[in-house]
Amino acid sequence: MPEIKYFWENPVDLSLIREAWEAAFSRVLPVSTWEKVWIWRFQANPACEQALAAYILEDDRIACFYAVSPMTIMHPDGSKIKSGLMNMGFTHPEFQGRGYYLELNVRMHERLKSMGYECLFGFANHNSHYSYRKHLNWQDLSLLTNFQLLKNTVKSGLLKNGEYQTDDIELNETVVDSMGSCFVTEERYHIQRSAAFLKWRLIENPTQKYLCLTTFRSGDILAYTVYKRFGRNEVDIMEIFYTTIGLTAYKEILASIMSCLLSKGINSINIWSNLFSDEHLELEKMGFREHNVSTHFGVIDFSGRKDISLISNWHYRFIDSDVY
Repeated sequence: MPEIKYFWENPVDLSLIREAWEAAFSRVLPVSTWEKVWIWRFQANPACEQALAAYILEDDRIACFYAVSPMTIMHPDGSKIKSGLMNMGFTHPEFQGRGYYLELNVRMHERLKSMGYECLFGFANHNSHYSYRKHLNWQDLSLLTNFQLLKNTVKSGLLKNGEYQTDDIELNETVVDSMGSCFVTEERYHIQRSAAFLKWRLIENPTQKYLCLTTFRSGDILAYTVYKRFGRNEVDIMEIFYTTIGLTAYKEILASIMSCLLSKGINSINIWSNLFSDEHLELEKMGFREHNVSTHFGVIDFSGRKDISLISNWHYRFIDSDVY
């Protein structure tokens, strides 16, 4: 096995990583775009003190590479868990079949644990899921499906209530500051949505454009909704932020949000919503249906928590993935 090196101790030319990434995924990005994404993901992340990446260099090429983005998970009791999102892992096609990737993951996880990381989480594709679960103590939380509302299948549960208004609002730092003091869930594991995280994730993202809605009643703001458009008439809801915890009017707020989006000519609304939540039932009532499986959601826990592997204990949205 060639030597495993850690980027924060032995930096390597980014062009070598990019070239191996392009070979592994059969994709080519403009050099400036790739470098902007690297800087944003692994250097500008407010939870990142250093780029957490490991690699194997062989024949002057990156043979194997694996990186983690630091994140903070909120425990249901309100305490914080030092964690990270598993992302950008690959083996160069010319070095596959040598066991490099598995060993790289094992060694990287040992280092992260020694650095105080308590768990990792990720959204594994079919290529990586087997080895994660078989060899790396990956605990499957759930197969995440695309929960979708189609304009032509809206049910009577989606009724526009004149007391609740939803309109466009500019997604800027002032709005993000307000979101940072909002609530997204009660007593569930979830990725911390601090103002600093939201500014980095939503505003500074070099490749994605996010939009925002605000829902209010009698002039009082009740919720913010961040979403992303793609194609001509489809949207992904990244997250919904409520200004008051335990808001009893969440049904009316959800209805107002969906009505507003549909009024814009949107034909398809997508969201990740926990099957065990009251929200999921309310969205079903409106006409949302589970469609194709999008990813495996799982954790690698270094601390022996039993409840962290139960999907009913989690709140998750598209904002938690590096794909959306």
